[in-house]
Order: sequence, then C-alpha cells, then structure tokens
Amino acid sequence: MVADRTVTVGRGRASGYHARMTKPPVPPDAERIIRLIMLGVVAWGIFHAIGAWRLNHDPRRMLVVLGCVAAFLGFWAVMLASWRRARSR
Repeated sequence: MVADRTVTVGRGRASGYHARMTKPPVPPDAERIIRLIMLGVVAWGIFHAIGAWRLNHDPRRMLVVLGCVAAFLGFWAVMLASWRRARSR
C-alpha cells in the first residue's frame, strides 16, 4: 500500500505570487511616480554638481558628478525597459 504524501507549502519561496505564476498588479500611476523620482535624482545631481564645482571651480568635478548621475539613470532606464519587456510576454 502506498502512503499519501501531501506537501504543504508555508512561508517559503514557493508561496506568494511566484507559486501561482501570476503577475503582481502595477499601480496605474507608476509611470508618473517613476518620472518624478527620476526628476528628483536629476535635481539632486545638479545640486551636488554645483557644490562640487564651487569647491575649487574645477569643471571636471561637476562633469564627474553629472556623469555618474546620468550613468545611474541610464542603467535604471535600461532595467525598467527590460522589466517591461519581460512582463509583456
């Protein structure tokens, strides 16, 4: 006689939305929120770039700060695009 083996899944990796293979809902105004956050990061970067320039009036410092902010935002945009592409499949 074969025993009935029932597996109960609790709070682990198998529970949650991954186990049911459904996608979590995306807020309807998520695009707007992300754009506002990106604008805030740009303003933050400009603020710090001006501060770096005022330290000794070397424009290279300002360009380094702005370059880092641009690289961060570019990477973030690429990740968002790949996430949207994977989500639409």
